[in-house]
Amino acid sequence: MFYTDEACNDLLNYSKVLVDQINKSKKCPQELKVLQYVIFAGMISYYGFEYVDTIFKAFSAPNFYYTNSSLNEIMKSNNIFDPSVEKSIKNGDVEAFVLLRFGKNGLGKLYVNRDIYIIDGVDTKPDELVEKVIHEINHVVNSINNPICIKSGNEVVRSGLSVIGIVDSLRSYNMLEESVNVLQSAEIMEHILAFTQCDIKDSEIKRLLDKIKYAFGSKREGLGYEAIVPAVRPLYLNPEFKKVVKRQRMVGRIVPIKANFERKVGEGSYNEFCKTLDDLEASCNSFWKRAFLDSKVKTYINMYNK
Repeated sequence: MFYTDEACNDLLNYSKVLVDQINKSKKCPQELKVLQYVIFAGMISYYGFEYVDTIFKAFSAPNFYYTNSSLNEIMKSNNIFDPSVEKSIKNGDVEAFVLLRFGKNGLGKLYVNRDIYIIDGVDTKPDELVEKVIHEINHVVNSINNPICIKSGNEVVRSGLSVIGIVDSLRSYNMLEESVNVLQSAEIMEHILAFTQCDIKDSEIKRLLDKIKYAFGSKREGLGYEAIVPAVRPLYLNPEFKKVVKRQRMVGRIVPIKANFERKVGEGSYNEFCKTLDDLEASCNSFWKRAFLDSKVKTYINMYNK
């Protein structure tokens, strides 16, 4: 973390220069730019300067939309139907999300586009809004390298630790990805909250940090996927797993994470563990099935942590 006033201001100013460079040819409202300044700096603080090129690339690739439209309106205007999105709409307003599009161009080459939507007007605490935007950007940061990989001999789109089929659009290993992303986003948020304790010189950045300063010192448990994250947390907090997943997810290599897990738990265990997590999320309305799957998840994690 950047603890001194000088180091903190230097980091924020550096991030501002890079974000302004990214947005030079884009239409981006100033309020969104300031949010990007702070999150960019928070990610450098969390991941380290060795990953600044990846972070820059991740901020450059997507279009950022700051809109008053609802999630439902955005999906309809883009002619997209997604059961997971329908579920989100039923559960309440969504403050931010990544709209993922992929397909093949006229030459048959696979392309992947990711756009980030931030919805204004949703009644959310300022610190929670920032953390939810971090969550979506962090998905992109950890998907920008090697976005296309091979599974069972077929091309798939990689989104962090999860993979999506090209033909059937089926997503697998999604809950491990979401859980890790929730927990990382909370840690990045803690770095940003540390900035609030410094004497910030830039008036616009200071205004944003002052809005979330009240949350400094509070333990960040992570926002979203509350039915799954507590089950994954003991694995994530294992220093070895955390180090492997943080490094390999960022560079876009899933195989070393799988190999590390299976070295401790057994051959084939990684895929089965990820499938169990996905099944656990899908069984939220079934007490007995959920209890069985939760016990299975704990068994895998205990074997890894033993």
